[in-house]
Amino acid sequence: MSWGQQTVLSSLLAGLDEISLIAAGGKGFQERHVGFKVWPKLGFDAEFLPDEQRSTPHLQGCQTVQDILEADPAWWEAEGSQRLMTFDLRPGSRSWRKLLTYTSEKFSVGGPHD
Repeated sequence: MSWGQQTVLSSLLAGLDEISLIAAGGKGFQERHVGFKVWPKLGFDAEFLPDEQRSTPHLQGCQTVQDILEADPAWWEAEGSQRLMTFDLRPGSRSWRKLLTYTSEKFSVGGPHD
């Protein structure tokens, strides 16, 4: 189990409703930090910022990072940036669905793979 998965499960068991963190790196921030790419893969989400919306007509319907990843993951990879992200611990949330999908894709019966 990854550190991210352990954090989510521990927070759920502690009775929390959500987890918040700074997903570091991205455009305009330290290049060595890649949290802005990694945390959304584990179900964390954040607001799609107004300035970003104005400069990307093809993403106008998007309201969150998860929306962007569904519409144009390459844009987020190249243009995404550091921000506060949250994981919604409520049962059946989009965060949980994303985490469960990610882990089922990353781990098979034979073990982890890239």
